[in-house]
Amino acid sequence: MEPNPADECLVPHGVQKYMSKSGKMSMQLGNNEEKERFIDENLRRVYEETMDEGIPDKFKDLLNKLKEQEKSGGKSE
Repeated sequence: MEPNPADECLVPHGVQKYMSKSGKMSMQLGNNEEKERFIDENLRRVYEETMDEGIPDKFKDLLNKLKEQEKSGGKSE
């Protein structure tokens, strides 16, 4: 679920929300353990999302062409 910036945003555990002087919503992390957990959770999430994307067809085609070039002695077409 993607939060709409105009609406309330999702806030991870250990993060406090506050309004800055400019009226923008800001977040502040708590202690170091909470910061580390926040970073760890986000890195894992991004890694999993990236792994789920798969390899684009254009990249697969390029890899296949390179393999074919290696088989033919490295000569380009």
